Amino acid sequence: MGKLASVRNEGHIEWVEAVSLDEWHQSLQSPPTRLIKIDAEGSEPFILEGARRVILNARPYLIIELNDVLLREVGQTRERVINSLREQGYRIFGIGLDGVDEYDDLVGPLSAEILCAPSDRQEETLSFLPR
Repeated sequence: MGKLASVRNEGHIEWVEAVSLDEWHQSLQSPPTRLIKIDAEGSEPFILEGARRVILNARPYLIIELNDVLLREVGQTRERVINSLREQGYRIFGIGLDGVDEYDDLVGPLSAEILCAPSDRQEETLSFLPR
């Protein structure tokens, strides 16, 4: 497991050039984007923020790993991330060993991997989800 030292202020800091997904997407003349997979050891909220335009305009499916411990280390929560995605018109599904289940609330246990499906693509989403 790796950590971004500059986010958590620990370990050896290595400077690297970075670009947001919005900037990268625009530099390629906004190609069709159907899926974004994010597993960034607690930095998922920052990546989502840097992909706001792509998410708004392309409406891709998102597969995101949300680790509660690592999110807390950067002052974020799973609930905040999920609520933000719902506000952007996404339905949230947990991906687990037993399949894929939609989460209507955040009361029960939530798997680490979630599928975020654009609400306006409900029919398409339901057609490929296991029943």
